[in-house]
Amino acid sequence: MLKKLLRKRVINSATEVNKILGYIEKYGLTKICIGNGQECKSLESWKTKHNIKNTSLAQYIIINLKDTKLEITTRYHEFGKPTTYIFDLNEEDIFSVSGLDCFTQFSRAFKMPKVETYNNDRISKYLDTEKGKYVCSASPILNYNKTYENQYLSNCYEYDINSAYSAVLLKGVPDLYNPVIANYPNMIKVNKNEVGFILDDQLTMVKTGSYADIKFKLKETPESLKNFINNWYTRKNTTTGLEKLRAKAMLNLPIGYSQRVNPFLRAYVVHSCNEVIKNVIDENTLFWNTDAIFTKNKRLDLIIGTNIGEFKEICCNKLTYIGNTYQINDEDPTYRGISKSWFKAFEKKYGRKYDLLKDHNKQIERINYWVLNWNTLRVEVNKNEEIN
Repeated sequence: MLKKLLRKRVINSATEVNKILGYIEKYGLTKICIGNGQECKSLESWKTKHNIKNTSLAQYIIINLKDTKLEITTRYHEFGKPTTYIFDLNEEDIFSVSGLDCFTQFSRAFKMPKVETYNNDRISKYLDTEKGKYVCSASPILNYNKTYENQYLSNCYEYDINSAYSAVLLKGVPDLYNPVIANYPNMIKVNKNEVGFILDDQLTMVKTGSYADIKFKLKETPESLKNFINNWYTRKNTTTGLEKLRAKAMLNLPIGYSQRVNPFLRAYVVHSCNEVIKNVIDENTLFWNTDAIFTKNKRLDLIIGTNIGEFKEICCNKLTYIGNTYQINDEDPTYRGISKSWFKAFEKKYGRKYDLLKDHNKQIERINYWVLNWNTLRVEVNKNEEIN
């Protein structure tokens, strides 16, 4: 079953990728081609089209072409276990760490029950059995100030919370083993040192004194979890490159992955982060998300430091934003759905850096160094003149 995939491996050689693709002929595998350039963009849509409920990895090789990465899933490799091979189409160093791997290590420090054990119809009805994930999910805050949009702004400041998720967990955690669930349509009052949630699509968290559908007592963070967080936070601050990225993943990915096991942990963390940001937004705030704000003025009221939960201050000499897309100085913009590597093609075409205000209506061409030839099923150098 695809849900049991545990291994991910980064491949940095096109030769090795093509060797893996050669397994199709060598082992007589049936290929599943999904993603860019294909009618089906996901395995779920492919299975629906072919009316297939289960897919055995012993029979198929799954070729998934994403925006800047090629993923190949097969069981044929030296360890004999199902593996997803990941290749960066721009020959850049990439870091791939499994959310499950991070969550497994996190779970040794902080055990939590599967939400199915609550045995409550109002909760279990939101389980997507195909994806093994609860559809009720807290949304990270994301918004912007329209007053200063579409302008060149100078001497602005970015304030990021150091390890925002960890900061929430260190203040206390919900006792997920002992929920108190209201009998519908009644609700229960959330008392001091408790956290409650409405059973809506956001799993909205309610404050003390309000009423909820389900609540948990807040308890002191276990020493094992404190040690886990402090260890990886220290490693994040004292390492570089892939080790630093791995440490950041260990601190962040388990919260997202917990949605598959107990969505109330993620809801507690995400909503708590949102509340911190809401409390520091003022009329000079430009845009904001779950763990950061950008502002016109220096903020003297925030605690600046390197500890978990404190703010990191970054001065932006030039800043511009359109909606939640923004550009600092002359760096490539942070553009949702657009890889920063694609701006290289823009620079070669126009002989200058991308400017968000001047160029936001220009099409960003999705040009990678390597391309997958769907006819030959081999990776080859992109012959487009703009990248040669």
